[in-house]
Amino acid sequence: MCVSYHSGVHANEVEQRLSHYRNLVEQWSTTLYELDENATYRLLAAGDLSGVTGDRANKIVETAPGLWVWVGQLRDRVEAVEKLVEEKSVFDNKADEIATLLEGPTILVSKLTLPHGLPQRVAHYFSAERDYDLDLATNCNGLRELFSATYEPVRDIVTEVDSVWRDLMPRIEAATMTLDRANGLCSRLGERVAEVQLATQRLEAVRASVADDPLSLSKNVGPHLDQLVAAAAKAAGALEHSHSSLGDDLANADATLADLRVLRARAAAAYSEAEAKVVVASGLVRVPSPAVIDGQNGLAHRARKFSEIDESDSEWRQARKLVDDWKASATRLGQQLERALESNSEPLKRRADMRSLLRAYKVKAELTPGLPEEVLDLGQQAEEELYHAPTNLDRAQRLIDEFAAAMSTYGGVS
Repeated sequence: MCVSYHSGVHANEVEQRLSHYRNLVEQWSTTLYELDENATYRLLAAGDLSGVTGDRANKIVETAPGLWVWVGQLRDRVEAVEKLVEEKSVFDNKADEIATLLEGPTILVSKLTLPHGLPQRVAHYFSAERDYDLDLATNCNGLRELFSATYEPVRDIVTEVDSVWRDLMPRIEAATMTLDRANGLCSRLGERVAEVQLATQRLEAVRASVADDPLSLSKNVGPHLDQLVAAAAKAAGALEHSHSSLGDDLANADATLADLRVLRARAAAAYSEAEAKVVVASGLVRVPSPAVIDGQNGLAHRARKFSEIDESDSEWRQARKLVDDWKASATRLGQQLERALESNSEPLKRRADMRSLLRAYKVKAELTPGLPEEVLDLGQQAEEELYHAPTNLDRAQRLIDEFAAAMSTYGGVS
């Protein structure tokens, strides 16, 4: 049979409530110790943040110290009830006092420790104001609800700010390393790279906002910063390659000239051969004279000036332009000579193809008995045309076609 302390308040119920409140005191204490040790909370509590973050955080965090006061008040109330419970066998009239301590509005909460305006969810726990409007009265349950209603916004603002910092700080650190290297390269080479400048400006703006007003930043600021830094790194890489490849380009100039001389000679030889061995060869391209390479203003003369180039970091851009202009001229000449070689080689290639086709037809003719003399004579005429210079390719093609058609009449060509 349960012992009743007060109307409806039994010993086992008192023990349950005491156990619950003891656990609350322990949980609240642990929670607040962890909060006090949280680096983000300490920064917010210092009140140094501004803008959106300052407006939101300052009003919320300034209520946090009152949480420790309420832990102490609840602990005091638990200890007071525990003491009365221990004395119940001696003092039979303690039941009313215990019930009052557990349920009555005997806990005074200073308005100075409250959030701005009582949260709606806890307002009904508070009775009339006491002590010349400085305090409000509530009970243990009201204090519990007030703690939760006050702590949750503090926890949420800390979590939100911490989330921004955890996302952006590694990005800022990585971006700083990349852009420090890129800016160092640009400074050493005396270059202004737009992508590097833009990313650096954005990084500084993000760094300032992260330090002073992290909640003002949009959610896509991190990926956008990553994109700008990647573009800056790519541009800096291209600049570094342009600088580092200058020496190789200078060293390769002689090899390029040698290749162009060979190509020009082959194109010219193909022109001369086609002109000599083919009647009215169409599509032949006249090849530039050797002077374009080895003349007074040719590529070789321009390349000799490379020996005067200063490859130092301060003068490299001027050298790079000189070499790039030379390479562009060499490339254009090489493409021109390639086209000339292809066009000038075409008539002789066509003649070679006809010779191969004629040989195949003559083999078939040898394997076809009873071919008339006039059919064989067509093959002989085609051979004479193809193997005596100059060759009339059109006449040779006509003779081969007639030879093939004549043999097909006798089953020699399928």
